[in-house]
Amino acid sequence: MSKWQARFGLLLVAIIWAYGYIATDQSLRVMNIAQMQVLRFLIASVLLLVIFHKKLKLITRRTVIYGLGLGVLFFFGMSIHSYALTITTVSKNAFLVVTNVVFVPIILYIIFKTKFKLHLFVGIATMIIGFMFLVFKIDLFNLAASLENLKDLSNLNFGDYLTLLAAIIFASQIILIGYSSKKEDPILLNIFQMVIAFILSLIHCLVQGISIPLINMPNEQIMRVIIPIIYLGVAGCIGFTAQIIFQKYLSSSDSSLIFSTESLFAACFSVVLGLEAFSSSLLLGGILITIGIVYGETGFKFKEKDVLKSDEI
Repeated sequence: MSKWQARFGLLLVAIIWAYGYIATDQSLRVMNIAQMQVLRFLIASVLLLVIFHKKLKLITRRTVIYGLGLGVLFFFGMSIHSYALTITTVSKNAFLVVTNVVFVPIILYIIFKTKFKLHLFVGIATMIIGFMFLVFKIDLFNLAASLENLKDLSNLNFGDYLTLLAAIIFASQIILIGYSSKKEDPILLNIFQMVIAFILSLIHCLVQGISIPLINMPNEQIMRVIIPIIYLGVAGCIGFTAQIIFQKYLSSSDSSLIFSTESLFAACFSVVLGLEAFSSSLLLGGILITIGIVYGETGFKFKEKDVLKSDEI
C-alpha cells in the first residue's frame, strides 16, 4: 500500500468519525455519557469478535499488552474529553482537543528523539489558525465582533486543562497505534482496544450507580437513540480497524494531521443537515486546514517514496 492510499484511507476514517459527532449529540439527548460509551463499545466489541473470531488463535502476549494499553488510553481519553465538555465551553473544548496534532511530534521527540522537518510545524501552525477560524467563527468582514469570541480562550478553567490532558492522551494513543500496528495484527489490536474500553465503561457505570442503558428505558427513547448508537458502534468497529491498518504505512505525525480534519467534516455535516448555517469562517477555516495538512504532509513535494522509514513512528 502506498502512502497516498493510506492517507486517503485515513481521510475516510476521519469522515466516519465526523458524523459520529452528530450521532453522539443525538445519543446524549436520551442517555448520559457513561451509558452511551457502554453501548457503543459493546456493539463494536461484539461485531469484531463475531467477524474476526478466527483470528483470536493468533493472539500473543505482546498483542494483549498493546491492546490493553490502547483500550486504557482510549477509554480515559474519551471519558476525560466528554467530562471536560460539561465544565468548559463547546468552542474551547473543540479547539483544545485538536491540539493533539501538536502533542504528537512533541511526545515523539521526548521519548524517541524523533526529528521533524520544518514543513510539518508550518503545516501544524496553519491548521491551528484554520481551526481558530472554524471553531470561534471568525468573520473577516466583521472582525471586531469576531475577536470577542477569542477572549473566551484566554480564560482557561479546570475543564480546559482536562481537555488538554485528553488531547495528550489521544496523541499518545496515536503514537502507540503507529508503533504497535507495525508489530502486531491490526484487527486483534482493535478487538482488545474495544473490549477493554467496554469493560472500563461498564465498571464506570456500576461504580457511579448509573443504570445499564436501555433497561427500563421508555420505548420512545429507545427508538430515538437506537440508530445513533448503532452507528457509533459500527463506526468503532470499522473506523478504528481501518485506522490501525492504514496508520501502519504512515508516521504518527502524518496520521494526526489527517485525523484532525474530523472537526472540519463534522462542521460540514452540520451545515448539510441544516444544524448550522454556512459561514465565511467555515470556508476560510476549511481552506487553511486543507493547506496546512497538504503542506505539513508533503511540503508541496509530491514525489516521495512509498516506504515508511524504520525510524518514523
